[in-house]
Amino acid sequence: MIRNAATALLTYALATCIFLAYAVAKAEPVHAVAEEDAVLHYTAPGGEVAGPGAKLVREVLRRAGLQYDLKIYPWPRACMMAQTQSNILIFSMARTREREDKFKWVGEVIPVEFRLIKLKSRTDITLRTLDDARKYSIGVINQDVAHRFFVKKGFLADKLDLAPNSDLNLEKLLLGRTDLMVASASNPRSICRHKPNACDKIDTVFKIDEMKTSLYMAFSEATPDSVVTRARHAYDTMRADGTWDRIMKGGY
Repeated sequence: MIRNAATALLTYALATCIFLAYAVAKAEPVHAVAEEDAVLHYTAPGGEVAGPGAKLVREVLRRAGLQYDLKIYPWPRACMMAQTQSNILIFSMARTREREDKFKWVGEVIPVEFRLIKLKSRTDITLRTLDDARKYSIGVINQDVAHRFFVKKGFLADKLDLAPNSDLNLEKLLLGRTDLMVASASNPRSICRHKPNACDKIDTVFKIDEMKTSLYMAFSEATPDSVVTRARHAYDTMRADGTWDRIMKGGY
């Protein structure tokens, strides 16, 4: 009888493992989405999404045992997907009070500060306060945290020049179509990854201390808690074993 009970228990355990493995295999994959960023996550020449932010997210999902795909979208589309669909992991997104209850947060990608950038040749532009920037046209990414920040501060809509990514904002600044642009990198020269010669032509004119924050990865609210929990556990182990430091401090 004991042998029969042990056999039954073993059979049950094996069946449970097979069922769980099947469930994982059949589970809806995670769709990781990000905007084009000059440093954190960008489209490499071969078409793959590269950068330390993308590498971090891939490792989190790998350790969590989650199937996934990772794609670059314009920021407004990525945000819309994360607000209307399940199993969407969006990164890298500022964790603001307005967004806190709209997403299921996994962990920090990188702390970041925001700056206003100008052409070095524009010696006429000097900013002592943020209000001094109101008279200039400013390139911002449509619907991102900087765009929302300036709108909340009462900057006129016709002074905020919207673009889908920072590369286009840099292009417009270089062409003289805007006076300033917002850069979110800790090192302002990093925005020139795709235009190395441009960094000799630009300079930081103002640090926006009010916008100092961190960028995170977060799941859409409709994502099952079981998926979120696995990703959070994987992220926590990466912070504890030094993987986050190796990826983000070494590549940003």
